[in-house]
Parts: sequence; structure tokens; C-alpha cells
Amino acid sequence: MMHVISTTLLAIVVAAKAAISAVPSDCVTEGWGQCGGQYWEGCTTCATGYTCLDVDDIWYSQCVRGTNEPGEEGCLATPFGACGGTNWVGCTVCPSGQTCNTVGWHYSQCQM
Repeated sequence: MMHVISTTLLAIVVAAKAAISAVPSDCVTEGWGQCGGQYWEGCTTCATGYTCLDVDDIWYSQCVRGTNEPGEEGCLATPFGACGGTNWVGCTVCPSGQTCNTVGWHYSQCQM
């Protein structure tokens, strides 16, 4: 009897996981929603005007305003990433809570 219950429970868990893992290809996360992170199985594409930004290393990514394309309005540098310096062509605006600080004549970094 115990083996039957265990097998049935296992089948239910496997079916539920498969249903959750089946994220449609047209799945879009609305602004400020979660769009990634380790073990994340939901939508990874953000709505128009938003970019999926790594907020907490590998654990959590969120759709934030901006395109992350250098030179475009709303372009956000990565947390603790480069935001300026000699011949820098990337994003120059840091994520919320960080500022772009000059580390040397050739490099600026987003810092708390």
C-alpha cells in the first residue's frame, strides 16, 4: 500500500513540475516583475520598455525601466558594473541605490 501511495505521489509531483516548466515562448513579464534568477522557471522576456536586470547576483532578476542599449534613454549599467571611463561606450546610469563613481581616469563603477 505504501509503495502505491509513493508512486502516485511521485507521478503527481512530476506532472506538476512539467506543467510549471512549460513556459510559453510568448511569455512576457510585466514591468517590475521577476524575469530570472537561479531556478527561475517563469517568463524571462520583459514587456516593451523594460530590461531584465540581475538584481541579486544569480538569485533574482527583475524587469526594470530602460532598454540597456548604450546611448538610449533608460540604459542601465549592471549593479557594481562599469558606468564610465576613457572611451566608455556602455550605459552610464547606475541601478537604483547606486551612483557612478570615478575609480581612476580610465574607469568608473556603480557603487553603493
